[in-house]
Amino acid sequence: MIVFVGIMGMAILVAVYLSKTLYPRQDGNDQQITFLIFSVLTIMGVLGMVGWEKIKRFLERQDQSTRDERTLQSNSLYQTMVDNIDVPMHLMDCDFHICLMNKELEKWNQALGISGAVIGKHYLEAYPFLSAQTKTEYRMVFETGKAFLSKERVHVGKDTIYTQTKKIPVMQNSRVVGVITVI
Repeated sequence: MIVFVGIMGMAILVAVYLSKTLYPRQDGNDQQITFLIFSVLTIMGVLGMVGWEKIKRFLERQDQSTRDERTLQSNSLYQTMVDNIDVPMHLMDCDFHICLMNKELEKWNQALGISGAVIGKHYLEAYPFLSAQTKTEYRMVFETGKAFLSKERVHVGKDTIYTQTKKIPVMQNSRVVGVITVI
């Protein structure tokens, strides 16, 4: 508290001095500029007393919460967009885990008897009936950054399913960070 009062006292003295010497007014009314300089100096003194590092950390926390909020909004927007595409699709990360899927793929999963959550699982854990060729195709997309179109015949239980699947790279900073699979 004593330090704060000292800072304010110094700020007042410096503000009066600066307003009289650097910014003198013809009418002698130096109160507005004195108050402005006093305010700036007081803020600078308080910032110095509190410490720039604490202020920086506070601003970083605010920044992080804003980023978290934007991420949640973006995820909701992505999910809404994906859910309105009427073909089955999912997004897979570079570790081959499913990050996002649309409602049409959920319907397929139910029809094929695939139950439980698929999001977060390795694609072979979620879909163990897929061939080794599928992994080769995904790796090729990650390595080349080029989309890959395949026609497949998959056996799920007693059913045989014929599909045409497009694996589309998701780029970030000239690097493939995921693959969108459209069936």
